[in-house]
Amino acid sequence: MIDSKNFHKGIREINTPDNPFYYSSEDNVPINNIYIIRKKLNLSVKDFAKLCNLSEAAITKAEIRRSPRIDTIKKVAYATNETISFVGGFDKLPENTFAEKLYKAIKYHGHSYEACAKEAGVGRDSIARYLNGGFPKTQRIKESVNQYISIIM
Repeated sequence: MIDSKNFHKGIREINTPDNPFYYSSEDNVPINNIYIIRKKLNLSVKDFAKLCNLSEAAITKAEIRRSPRIDTIKKVAYATNETISFVGGFDKLPENTFAEKLYKAIKYHGHSYEACAKEAGVGRDSIARYLNGGFPKTQRIKESVNQYISIIM
């Protein structure tokens, strides 16, 4: 079991460049769509940053990072009328295992891991355990987490 001290360590193990969560299956390319959205709108980085109420540096970093900050993704989604899942490229994430489904649902909701835990009615240690391959131990918790995951179904 991952305790509170090691919670973020467990999450960092998931957030590695060689992890398939951050790459599309085609050509092993990063999956966020911020650059695509900016080009579609035919805006410079400066103009796009103004539109999204972000700094130019934030847009540049977001375009080259495999996983931009969720608050950046939310601002871009709001400013461009796109969904959080499209902006972040989360619609391309795999959902073959329970951990993958949970991770994808967290990204679709635009939640932090702590917000996911609160919404699903479980502890944050449980979310870390599920993301690392564990499963809910009781039927009530399983139903609660599955309801949270149902956004991607």
